[in-house]
Amino acid sequence: MDSQINSTSDVDLKAGHPPAQMAGGRRMKQPNHVPLKVNKDEESEEQSSEGSDNQVDLTPEAKELARRQASLEQKARDKQTHFAKHTNVAASQNDPYFQKNHPQARSLAVTASIARPRHDRLSGSILNRLPASNHNAQSYRPLSTGATIAAIVAGLPIALYTYKCLALVAFQNKLIYLSYIPLGARQETLDDYKTELHGLLVTEAECTTQDRKRLRGIVVQRNDLASLDKTGPEAVLIYFQGNAGNMYHRLPVFRQILKFSPKMAIVAIGYRGYGNSTGRASERGLRKDAESIWHYAQSRFPGAPIFVMGHSLGGAVASYLLHALATIPDNQVRGLILENTFLSIQDMVEALYGRYTPYPYIARVALWNRWQTKDVIQHISLPILFLSSTSDEIVPANHMRELYQQSKSQNKIWVDLRAMHMDMWEKDGVKASKTVGDFIHHYAKNI
Repeated sequence: MDSQINSTSDVDLKAGHPPAQMAGGRRMKQPNHVPLKVNKDEESEEQSSEGSDNQVDLTPEAKELARRQASLEQKARDKQTHFAKHTNVAASQNDPYFQKNHPQARSLAVTASIARPRHDRLSGSILNRLPASNHNAQSYRPLSTGATIAAIVAGLPIALYTYKCLALVAFQNKLIYLSYIPLGARQETLDDYKTELHGLLVTEAECTTQDRKRLRGIVVQRNDLASLDKTGPEAVLIYFQGNAGNMYHRLPVFRQILKFSPKMAIVAIGYRGYGNSTGRASERGLRKDAESIWHYAQSRFPGAPIFVMGHSLGGAVASYLLHALATIPDNQVRGLILENTFLSIQDMVEALYGRYTPYPYIARVALWNRWQTKDVIQHISLPILFLSSTSDEIVPANHMRELYQQSKSQNKIWVDLRAMHMDMWEKDGVKASKTVGDFIHHYAKNI
């Protein structure tokens, strides 16, 4: 019996329990102070040496104590999680690298996520589904120096090119209507050009458009004949300028024209936004200006034959005016004079930038200033004089040639002049003024 008790006690001690009390060959009830846990390493060694027959199960009381101790350990972990949620430890626990090397961090991170508000848990669950590179700052790697330099070298030209394309669209009014060039052109007055007035009778003129813009300019005549002739001029020339400067800059041109047309008056009133005129220039606005200037010339010189002349942009304005007046009977207009005029703004963009750049394609969609002279001129049946500079550096020579070919007028005249875009009246002024004088004198009487 003693040997049996001793062997049983040895088994109980090896299993982590105190010796069981034996009475009549029956195992006694274990006391409540039995240890909760068995050292797994020692248990595995004993099991491997003594076999499965010597294993002893925990009693219900021991299991209850183990459950209570597990509960206490869980509460301790909850307190640790609550503390970690308010410290930087929580951030490291959510790191996949940290969780991989610290197995307990995963359970703590899950417990911390349960303690957060509902919307935080939802956002956290979504982030946890994403790859670590999407929400882990440590996974981002900075670009190398070479890659940074390459990005700047490639990105800067693209950014500048994009900006230029957007600027061409957004600021096209400023790029087409250069009323501010040269500087101070909008502040100049007639008194600033007293030296240019010798031999000319220049009076200021003003008219108001339909949209209440006040247009200001001048009326120019020969001084030596204006006071002697009380019947008025034999003809009136409405002059539309190019896209820069003001009418005072054209006084030398008017002087040249009047050399061979002494009994003619020139009405030179600036567009809106040019010179001392109010408003801002646009295609729609300049069309209204042209009609208002024609009304002014007709009312100031009633019965006098009117000719309309335009240089560059002014040629497009003049063409539109004659097309608009075609349905008005007895409009007094007898002919059109075009000087270095373009086909359209679209064609000018293609000529300046080339077909292999994006600007022509952008212009087809984004232009609101079109000035389709090539379409308008087909509806003008009055006599047309084409003055073309052979060395025009701005408007290609083929523009004027194509306008001449598309014109359906039965009385059209082509004249080549050895000059550039702006210096026709300086380089070949005698030929130009004589041609204009003969054209006006002929058709003022024959139509």
